[in-house]
Amino acid sequence: MRRCLLFLFLFLSAFSLSVPIFGKVALLKIEGEIGRDIKASDIVEALDSIDKDPFYVAVIIDINSGGGSAVQSHEIVRALERFEKPKIAKIEDIGTSGAYWIASACDYIVADELSIVGGIGASSIFFSPQELMKKLGVEVYEISYPQNKSFGSPFFNKTFLPHAKKLVESAGEYFIREVAKRKPGAEKYLTGLPYLAKDAPELVDEYGGIKEALEKARELSGAKRAEIEEIEIKRSFRSIIKELLSSRTIFRLLFKIFQLLKF
Repeated sequence: MRRCLLFLFLFLSAFSLSVPIFGKVALLKIEGEIGRDIKASDIVEALDSIDKDPFYVAVIIDINSGGGSAVQSHEIVRALERFEKPKIAKIEDIGTSGAYWIASACDYIVADELSIVGGIGASSIFFSPQELMKKLGVEVYEISYPQNKSFGSPFFNKTFLPHAKKLVESAGEYFIREVAKRKPGAEKYLTGLPYLAKDAPELVDEYGGIKEALEKARELSGAKRAEIEEIEIKRSFRSIIKELLSSRTIFRLLFKIFQLLKF
């Protein structure tokens, strides 16, 4: 009886220790444009699932993105702030703008010396076809109330440029403050310009690749034998519905149907 109890105790002890000693380091990829190729809701759902699963001891965010939607980038940043386990950012070819913001929300950033980082700020393009339309003899009448409600119209009026500039500056200043508080030594690189990681050492914590990122994840989690497990991003129901309802998707669908029609 004693032998059975001793065996059971040793078995349970070994099992309970196997998670923190071995465990898994989740690898989560952020590739392409945030908001188009990468949906924040999918990343947030994956992060929440990893955080709740006791078999995952840390996460590596594998970044290869030039940024994208400011709001969706911020949503991923907030999810990382809630994440309780060690989180390592590993930047491949590029991690700029919103993608670098995401990296800065991690505990540690690993990048190759030739990775492109930074690009911290905001920008927007306003296109006005008014002069061209005048030359073509096309007249457009837009009625709005209050008058400023027409801001953002495809027929952009340059009288709105001062307000547009304020919007972009406000967003850029917020972005810069957010990164500066996470990377206090990086102020001189908060210029909006991208840099090679070797020329902006304060923007990263270590030069290297996936090996160095895994070693840091093991160190911070205490799981010295943990191995990487890549997480397949599953599209959430919410992001699928949003994409289906977008005008671009509907247009593509109608165009495909039109192509299939034979007259």
